[in-house]
Amino acid sequence: MFNEFVITPISTIKQEIDQTRGPIGLDTETTGLNYSTDRAFGISIAFGNSYSYFLRNEFYTKDEIKDLLSYIFAMQRPLIFHNVKFDAHMIFSTYNVEVPFNLVHDTFTISYLLDNESSHQLKSLACKYITPDADKYEAYLHNYIKVNNINNWQLVPIPLMDMYARKDAEYA
Repeated sequence: MFNEFVITPISTIKQEIDQTRGPIGLDTETTGLNYSTDRAFGISIAFGNSYSYFLRNEFYTKDEIKDLLSYIFAMQRPLIFHNVKFDAHMIFSTYNVEVPFNLVHDTFTISYLLDNESSHQLKSLACKYITPDADKYEAYLHNYIKVNNINNWQLVPIPLMDMYARKDAEYA
């Protein structure tokens, strides 16, 4: 189930983005939640009805990811994040690119404004509004982390982390 992993050239991703319309979902995967010390080890993007990618720093240079983010942000398309405050900080501190907040729609904030008493976690919202099993990849990931006693998500096997990260951008 988690053995698919392909490194797609940035030029191909740009072409695919150009062939679609509508919003672009983005999410960072980070070494932790500390603004001062942690950084993104990759960024996931989703666009169109069927495109999603997880760009890991170990397979793409930070300059390649910076170039792609700058390209996306210059397009002036709506950008969908879940908790943009965190992701914008990680994008800037890791890739030195500023998120254009005038284009951002934050599903975390929108959820809170619509219903301030329910869960605002991405997977909870995705289970409620998209598909009841939206949390299955997170469950696989948490199980792997627990069974293997690891505390750094960067150490999760690439195919499992790739699927989890891509789903985050899709659900946003």
